[in-house]
Amino acid sequence: MIFYSRETFVLFLKLIRQRLRIPSSPWQQIMDRFFEIRDADKSMPMDTYNENDLSAHLHRYGLYTMAYLRPLRKPGLFSKWDSVPMVVRIILSVPRAKLRNVFSGPDVGTPLLQCDIAAHGMQNVFSSLHLAFGKVISVDDARNPRVIIEEDPQGQEGSLPLLVSFIMPSFLLANIPDQEAVNVSFGLRSYPGSLPFVKKLGDMLRIFTGEIAR
Repeated sequence: MIFYSRETFVLFLKLIRQRLRIPSSPWQQIMDRFFEIRDADKSMPMDTYNENDLSAHLHRYGLYTMAYLRPLRKPGLFSKWDSVPMVVRIILSVPRAKLRNVFSGPDVGTPLLQCDIAAHGMQNVFSSLHLAFGKVISVDDARNPRVIIEEDPQGQEGSLPLLVSFIMPSFLLANIPDQEAVNVSFGLRSYPGSLPFVKKLGDMLRIFTGEIAR
């Protein structure tokens, strides 16, 4: 089991700042220096896949906003929005049949879950997931869109799909011209405990993949 994620690290930073009562200007300098040190470390090249998971949570909790987070365009998904926030929540509806195919065995354990966004050779991984069985009801407001989640009262024993949600920087979607090519996947993190699932899911360990809905 891995008990920590980039979101828990961000919450740890938030605790430090609150306990030490660090004002905005010194805190900005601390975070600037932190990223200088991190960027100089080339020992974990695969960590770039998780860069936007970290930056989204830093912005969400008001600790640090990367300069590149602001969307440059308002095409497709965001064209009618009054304003585009720096962070948006993605909700993926996973059919129960996909879950049964993977977790029907007696010894599935507690695998680590994640989502990823992929398009045009780009891939970003997000590991802080919110899960609930239910359905998504869209509120018809093109200028300020939002959704309501109606949970399945029977939970795991019910029939509604599994809703998997996570936050991500909106610029990843806003700056892609062909948004129909964006795929959102739900699957397992690659680590020694996930090896038994490779035969069922393949090397990418993806349980379900959907497209971004307009």
